Amino acid sequence: MSKVYILTATSTSVKTLGVFSSYAAMMTYLYANYYYEASYKDHIVPSTKTENYGCFIPKLLIDGKFYTLRYEAFDLIGETSHKTGKLVIK
Repeated sequence: MSKVYILTATSTSVKTLGVFSSYAAMMTYLYANYYYEASYKDHIVPSTKTENYGCFIPKLLIDGKFYTLRYEAFDLIGETSHKTGKLVIK
């Protein structure tokens, strides 16, 4: 089953930086746009008991503000069609 990754940046507010089809695509985006390379810190959100969540260190500097980067991964109900190369939602 495929996953979708939602990347957010949190300071005094929350910004959604992107939605990605893979962890590698998310990391490539961060490097290509912000020259950001991160250590990975995995942790479980106590209220949801999910392992599909993570945060990165160090913080990211955007427009003079430091942001904490977090992502959450969700199962994607669908598959990529081998005929068309497009996502088929089921």
